[in-house]
Amino acid sequence: MAIRDNTENYFDEAYWNSRYTQDAGPFDWYQQYEGIAPVIKMHSQPSDRVLMVGCGSALLSEEMVKDGYEKIVNIDISDVIIQCMAKKYKHVKQLTYKRMDVRCMSEFKEGRFGCVLDKGLLDNLMVRIILIFMLRNGSFQHCGAGGQASVSTMLSEVLRVLKPGGKYILITYGDPQCRLPYLETSFPSPSRIEVHVKPRPKSKSHVADPPRKISEPFIIQKDLNLGPLFDFQLTNLHYVYICIKMGAPELKCPTPESTSELHC
Repeated sequence: MAIRDNTENYFDEAYWNSRYTQDAGPFDWYQQYEGIAPVIKMHSQPSDRVLMVGCGSALLSEEMVKDGYEKIVNIDISDVIIQCMAKKYKHVKQLTYKRMDVRCMSEFKEGRFGCVLDKGLLDNLMVRIILIFMLRNGSFQHCGAGGQASVSTMLSEVLRVLKPGGKYILITYGDPQCRLPYLETSFPSPSRIEVHVKPRPKSKSHVADPPRKISEPFIIQKDLNLGPLFDFQLTNLHYVYICIKMGAPELKCPTPESTSELHC
């Protein structure tokens, strides 16, 4: 059975401008900084130039500056929230804000950033769903052609702006069977991907038996499972993927023809 989902506006600028016009108060998707700080600090240095994609009104960048990070560039498709955040943090020299579509970051040269942080933005692209199929006691989300193209373009741009050895840190609700096919295509060998798991805030569930810290990565199996101790039936989890750019070929910024709908 297939049903229609009406969430395709989640990556539409007008939708987010309207939403932030109504409420631009602080809001952190999924996890606050303290919950994911151990894994972020494992895979980045305070001196790294960090790109925060889909920054929204989150406090994540502010908390990272308090923790010693020196340069964080924040981008979002919504001009409303970018203006709001730029005004809020105008005296914080470590933070800059730019209105930009992550699928077309032509302003940034190749290899500009040591770390790209994404807390929910890729999920927003993947929420552009045409069909939802019932599977595994829940729903298996199948991206339509438009969603797949947006995901591919975004990840290509992320890889391009990362320097060799740079990390794309993705915080998502998507388990490896749903996210790794996209990530492995965009970060092919010899690039490397790790996955960490964190219970959702206020959840009493353990990630594994025995319990495992977020700083301890799981071993990704050939079938995209995380080993015999991991229970995929747990739905109250967030996943942190660390995609490490290693020896990737030179990537070009999307051409005007290929990004004509992206309003670069």
